[in-house]
Amino acid sequence: MAHSGSSLPLENETLSQVLTLVEAFRAFDSDDDGQITGAELGGILRSLGYNISEQEVDAMMREADSNRDGLLSLAEFLEMNTKDMDLGELAGFLGTATTIEDVDIAIDVEDLRLIAQCLL
Repeated sequence: MAHSGSSLPLENETLSQVLTLVEAFRAFDSDDDGQITGAELGGILRSLGYNISEQEVDAMMREADSNRDGLLSLAEFLEMNTKDMDLGELAGFLGTATTIEDVDIAIDVEDLRLIAQCLL
């Protein structure tokens, strides 16, 4: 895969952001079943200090749950959090990394707080 010198740093930054989102998904998925429930989403947001109502959690779930199964998959979580990003060639990566086992990275609490702010 050929890259121009100017696009590689941007692509690496975007990849880093996406990998941080994958790790955030792991944090939200408290029972490690590969899906985020409304209870898991609300619980982690509250543990990060957000005073979020059940109605707000429900609205977030409805907005992101594209297949309407009441759960957020990794793909839906990534779509919700990357819809405004220019993913370039990373779009193909996201299309293939649809399970949490596909990616391995660590995240800290501050990253998780920043992602939670984007969700709200």
